[in-house]
Amino acid sequence: MRFLDGHDVRTLFDIDTAIASQRAAFIALARGEAWQPEKILGGHADDPDTVFCYAARLDRTSGPVCKFGSINPGNSGTSWPTINAVVTVLDPHTGVPLVFMDGTALTTLRTAAASAVAVEALARHEAARLLVLGSGVQGQAHIAALHRNRSYAWTGMWSPRRPSLDAAVGRLHEQGYDVEPMDSLSDEITKADVIGPAHLPAGRGTRRRPNCRLASCPTRPRSKESPIMTTTANPTTGGVRRATDAQPLITEADLPPARHFIDGAFVEGSTDRYIDVVDPSSEAVIARIPEGTAEDVDRAVAAAVAAKAGWARLVPKERSELLHAIADRLTEHSDLLARLESANTGKPLAVSQDDVSQAIDTFRFMAGAVRATTSLAAGDYAENHLSVILREPLGVIGVVTPWNYPLLMAVWKIAPILAAGNTLVLKPSEQTPLTTLKLAELVADLLPAGVLNVVNGYGPTVGARLAEHPDINMIALTGSVGSGRAVARAAADSLKRVHLELGGKAPVVIFPDANLEAAASSLRVASFWNSGQECGAACRVLVHASVADQFVEQLVDEVEALVVGEPQAGEDVEVGPMVSKAHFDRVTGYLERAKKEGIRVATGGGALDGPGYFVAPTVLVDVPEGAEAAREEIFGPVITVETFTDEDEAVRRANDVPLGLSASVWTENARRSHDVAARLDFGTVWVNSHLVLASEVPWGGFKGSGYGRDLSIYALDDYSRTKHVMHNHER
Repeated sequence: MRFLDGHDVRTLFDIDTAIASQRAAFIALARGEAWQPEKILGGHADDPDTVFCYAARLDRTSGPVCKFGSINPGNSGTSWPTINAVVTVLDPHTGVPLVFMDGTALTTLRTAAASAVAVEALARHEAARLLVLGSGVQGQAHIAALHRNRSYAWTGMWSPRRPSLDAAVGRLHEQGYDVEPMDSLSDEITKADVIGPAHLPAGRGTRRRPNCRLASCPTRPRSKESPIMTTTANPTTGGVRRATDAQPLITEADLPPARHFIDGAFVEGSTDRYIDVVDPSSEAVIARIPEGTAEDVDRAVAAAVAAKAGWARLVPKERSELLHAIADRLTEHSDLLARLESANTGKPLAVSQDDVSQAIDTFRFMAGAVRATTSLAAGDYAENHLSVILREPLGVIGVVTPWNYPLLMAVWKIAPILAAGNTLVLKPSEQTPLTTLKLAELVADLLPAGVLNVVNGYGPTVGARLAEHPDINMIALTGSVGSGRAVARAAADSLKRVHLELGGKAPVVIFPDANLEAAASSLRVASFWNSGQECGAACRVLVHASVADQFVEQLVDEVEALVVGEPQAGEDVEVGPMVSKAHFDRVTGYLERAKKEGIRVATGGGALDGPGYFVAPTVLVDVPEGAEAAREEIFGPVITVETFTDEDEAVRRANDVPLGLSASVWTENARRSHDVAARLDFGTVWVNSHLVLASEVPWGGFKGSGYGRDLSIYALDDYSRTKHVMHNHER
């Protein structure tokens, strides 16, 4: 059953509350107590039989339609469109049929319900100052509805889009509402009671995640708290929601031992040099880890070599049971791991929880897959000679993992490496090592000593030694293209195998027949998941010129509704900080250069107020072909939008980047979706979706995105070797 646009209301309210809120909106409208759209933006009142989309009627010539007045300037000329669907359900309390609309017409209904709830909630407060976040239709509706019920000493409106803010304030002034446009959210202003679409049950705020890195994404818990956000609880400064009264995510007792993990125990480093680990939300140092050396790597490799024969001799059933035991241990400590990941990386808790869930699932998948491997059937392929194919471990694997998914990327390597019968030495990112060290601590009593080893440190020292070490049989890295090249060069001397999962610049090809609303909603997640610090992020839109303006408008609406904040500032926080000051400078540098090149910023476009390394979710439009922002991996909360005019041009331009990790195609034409997906030179191509992963399917890229596959049975192939044994049985 769908309410409104299928996810807004359902995320925060149960069915009874959702229907009750809609009933309240209908009653308020009938009594003239709620905002009427034509009073602000000028609707069409020439059809007295139609109540502006608060009731649907049957047009016998064209089927179910909902006629309504245009309430969005972008809808000019389309005042009477048909809508995608009309769903009628019975009110479980009264038995009265209620009509819920899907499509563009929803804006009006959604606005009415939001305003009715806002009026009711704010009526309980004695505030004299009112600040509305957002200058769109809903923001204007809130001001009109609230002022109809009481007066305020001061009313302000804030939006990051100054042109739309000025236009909205002008329209409100024409209606007699004294509203002040705000350039920024200063400390004085944030003392006001604050409302906004992102915090109202029927607005464009928190919604279920339609796509995320795990196919079975966890949903956020429902909340029945007041839809009003008062700034004394979670103040918003410069677009960043802060958590002033929240408990710290972690305590000293939650931290892992700040040492290397070698031969089954935590050990001191060979030097007294340490690396600060910084919380990117606050810029505070939360831990210090030893700076590893080549000597530390050599100790770890020696332990892995000593353990490899015994581990390789275990039958698949025994290794499988140990992997399941690891999954059970992670499940037991999943909350701690998620909090630790968010404290170290600044990730929203929803992202960290998803990381932990998929890490557990990866161990369980590999535990099953190792017991069901297949290969060429034994048989006589030469006369009187029986051929048998054996699958063997490679030996000792060196692993280098990135800072963006510290736990998950470690597990994507550890699980198949152990399942295939190898031992390993892993170097986590020096910026985000805490969950990897905690993982080692949690499983220390489950694995034989030396099977898993962790050495902290910098890439040019620890990573380089792993890549060149003569006793390492393979080096596996997830990281930047530059890091991949360095590892491959270092591994060349010993001719060891190399497994690389590098960067991405995922094109999103949107054809004119695509469901634009679904695409924009999906990109709200797929482009800004993990704050855009995601190699598969939907960061480069190629949209057909005929629908570009319409799509950009919907995309900007989605992006402006994103909640940016510290991890503990609320479960609805969607975007966190950049992981480090250096990366923050890198991302903002791309934005500054883009603006100097004449690229237009539709929303966002720069840094948000500190502390913390926060960047505003950004949409760049009017991006010319070949622009730096459209070709290079920015790795932040940034989407570029280009246009195309025909299919061949779209495919050519999508492929015209040095990276080839992932892409998506948006079309309702099944033949086109198959053909275009086949022509795109990327390791993963989604159709009408983006950034949905599962442990059963491979992940890896082409071209500059590297080679080798994570996840699926193909990862087991990467971390094992085949041996052909031929028996002469002639008699």
